[in-house]
Amino acid sequence: MEGVNSEMILSRMRHNNAKVLDKTELINELKVTKPEFLITAGAGDIDKLVEPIKELLLRL
Repeated sequence: MEGVNSEMILSRMRHNNAKVLDKTELINELKVTKPEFLITAGAGDIDKLVEPIKELLLRL
C-alpha cells in the first residue's frame, strides 16, 4: 500500500520492545536479545528467514 512503511506501522504499535530491523540485522539481534516471543512481518522474501530463525531459536 502506498504510503505505508515499517516505521509508520511501528509508530502505531503499543509495545515498548517493538523495533524495525532489516534482514541482515535480524539474526544478530535474536542472538543478543534471545526473545521469548517473536513476530516477523514483511513483504517479499521474509519467508526465506523462517528456517534460519527457527534453527537459531531452537539453540537458544
